[in-house]
This record gives sequence, C-alpha cells and structure tokens, in this order.
Amino acid sequence: MQTGADPGPKPPVIEFDCVAFGHNDTLLLTDVTFSFSSGRFYLIHGPAGAGKTTFLRLCYLDLQPASGVATIFGQTSHDIDRDGKARSRRRMGIVEQSPQFLPNLSVQQNVALPLRLTEQAGARDEADLRELLDWVGLEDGACGLLNAEARRRAALARALVLSPDIVLADDITGDDLLSLLEQLSRSGQTVIATTSDPGLGQTVEATHLEIAKKTLRLCESDE
Repeated sequence: MQTGADPGPKPPVIEFDCVAFGHNDTLLLTDVTFSFSSGRFYLIHGPAGAGKTTFLRLCYLDLQPASGVATIFGQTSHDIDRDGKARSRRRMGIVEQSPQFLPNLSVQQNVALPLRLTEQAGARDEADLRELLDWVGLEDGACGLLNAEARRRAALARALVLSPDIVLADDITGDDLLSLLEQLSRSGQTVIATTSDPGLGQTVEATHLEIAKKTLRLCESDE
C-alpha cells in the first residue's frame, strides 16, 4: 500500500459562480466568479456602497444570490437548510463593521459568549481567554471603555474563540487589525477581509471584480 501520497489541492472553502445580487431594483453584484482557497488571505478593496458587505453576507449565508451559485464548504447555498446554515456559521468567525457587545459583561465575558451559546463553555479556560485578549492587544475590563479600534480587536478575539475555519472581517480601517489578520493567515487560517482604505495591502497581487458600475479590487496572498 502506498503511503505519504500527495492528497492534492484542497477544494475551495467558498466558491462563487456567476453570482449576482440586487436590492430594491439596484444591482450590487454582477457575474461574480471566484474561488476562495483554504489557508489564504484575501483583501477586498472598494469604495463605500460598492457591495463589500453584501459580498461577505453572501459568504456567511446571511443572503442568497439572486442568480448564479454560491458554494460554501462544498454545499450550494440554496441547498443548505436552517440547521445547516447554523453549522456552517459555527465554522466562520465574523468581525462586523460595528460590533455589538453586551454592556453588562466584561470584555473577556463578551469574547467568551460564543462558547456559552454553543454549550462549549469548557472548551477554553481562563488562561486561554487571557492569552487571546493579549494577542489582540487588550486587557479585560468594561466594554464601554473601548474605542472603535479596540472594539474591532475585541470582535476579532470573539470571532476566533470557536477556532473557525474562516475569518471574515468587514471594512477594516487600521494597520493594527490588518497585521493581526496577516498573522492568522501565516499560521494557516483562511481570511477574507474588506476595506475602503486604498492604502491597505497595496503590495498584494490583485484581481478585479466588477460590481455593477463599480469595481472591487480583490487581493490574494498565500503568505
């Protein structure tokens, strides 16, 4: 029996085939075809209103394509039922533009909240949570004391607490968060992020995606 055989390339974790999406008779996405491979970093540039958030919402199954096919973890999105969507989302860590926290909980308690909601409270101990907060550059305390950038870093920690297969970060604006996402990618994590800041990630090779009459510049790196 042959051992040590090369298993070959991994299948895409997310794949779009001629995907389009519109809202209120406004076409936001048109004919988007792209494959997101495991363990790579993707940074999507585009102006406000170009469809970046819509693009990510299609990735994490919050929206369905109006036409075309979106395949998530090997399943077409239209064939995934409610329970299947919940299972898929547990494999994704999502950092939203304006992350929300429960004000009566501390930063660490908010970061750990997904563990409680998925009945995995014992999956990480106090030391693990403190290490995660330290990695994003935060200490425990009241969420109300965090500025906007610190809230995004806390949201990243919360997105990572369930050890997801993919991290999706919407509208990153600072080099600090970009640096953390790049570190994740170098460790083998799949990262898909969007930004309206043209100064971020300019050294990465780019592919252009036509979004209605606007353009998203999608940068891909395997470093």
